[in-house]
Amino acid sequence: MSDVRSGQGEPLRALLAALSGAAGVIHLAMVPSHMDEWALEGVAFAVAGWFQLAWAVLVLTRSRRELLRLGLAANLLFVGAWAVTRTAGSPFGPHAGHAESASLIDLTTVGLQLALVALAAVALFRPTLGAALGRSLPTVTATAAVVVVVASVALASPSARNHAHTSHGEHGDGHDEAAGSGHDHEAMANPAAASTGDDRGLSSLRNGHHHEIVAEELDAATQADLDEQLAVTREVAAQNPTVAAAEANGYRRIGPYFPGIGAHYGRMGPEETNRAGVMDRTALLHPLAIIYEGTEPTSQVAGFMYLSLSDTEPEGFAGPNDVWHYHEQLCLKYQPDGEIDVPFGLDRQSTDAQCQAAGGNILPVSPWMVHVWSAPGWDDDPDVGTFGEVHTDLTCSDGSYHMLPVDQWADHQDSICSNGAA
Repeated sequence: MSDVRSGQGEPLRALLAALSGAAGVIHLAMVPSHMDEWALEGVAFAVAGWFQLAWAVLVLTRSRRELLRLGLAANLLFVGAWAVTRTAGSPFGPHAGHAESASLIDLTTVGLQLALVALAAVALFRPTLGAALGRSLPTVTATAAVVVVVASVALASPSARNHAHTSHGEHGDGHDEAAGSGHDHEAMANPAAASTGDDRGLSSLRNGHHHEIVAEELDAATQADLDEQLAVTREVAAQNPTVAAAEANGYRRIGPYFPGIGAHYGRMGPEETNRAGVMDRTALLHPLAIIYEGTEPTSQVAGFMYLSLSDTEPEGFAGPNDVWHYHEQLCLKYQPDGEIDVPFGLDRQSTDAQCQAAGGNILPVSPWMVHVWSAPGWDDDPDVGTFGEVHTDLTCSDGSYHMLPVDQWADHQDSICSNGAA
């Protein structure tokens, strides 16, 4: 293979090494966060990273076609594994069956690997073209520099921070015998509060599986589109200003009042399920649930929870800031009047046996959902984004977020606050 064996092939080998080395460095940088999620996944990232670094060294010092074949096959395998986890989800492990979200860091890695596959294929099967590429030293040098810059930008991007949690949508580790182990969330509505000596229970709040919530500044056109959408949600607030009004319009309680999350009153119909995941006017006028500051008839509207039956995370609202979530192993107990009790809460996994003992039924995986804190009076808190995980003004009566023990929730269907709803 003249383009690899001759001196003219050295630039080509350097570019292959740059692609493999950049992908390997990214894989190794992501090992800690993936190891924290699932040890086997962390090991897989480490193996992939070290393989790519070793291959980069070997391709610079060896000129064997078998080495190119190995690199091509391995990187096709890596890309294939990524594609499966982003479409059907991993076939096994704690995230089995759940499609992960794509982010800049993993898209960059896939791009590097696909470029390596293409270049190795050219060198193997089109040696004349490969030799011509290998003779273009300035072009190869510039391309290798671009590879380094792109990898560095990806590693410095927000998507690289806590990447495993964000791509897996904040998956938990399962549940314990009391169905209360849940899963730890890194993203809180008010991180500053957790840094103080006493966060009043704020850090214990969680709201489903989702990727990282990062409020990005929108351009003027996107912001105008979002403002128009949020204006429609305020029409819904005006039509349902209180719990009494919502119940008169067919909404029924879903679970108790949760600190930080409020009391949900839902209505299930074709418009509320929004199969397409596009937030047009019809979808905006039909949230699955309206969120209230309590369960009293006079309790005021605070926000909304929209739902979509989309197979993947919905397109949703204008801009990238509406981070959708879902829940697993929800225990739902349907009442004759249309209300729904959640004996173990909206974010505590339970077994079939536990749920049956409580008189409920298991929902293995919920559809996609998003909270929207756009109701007048609740949309101006600087610590809470429009699509924040929780709202810090939805406290318990003593201003804290402390909840009753999980084993008492089934007996408190109006509020699980230790001191009652605010």
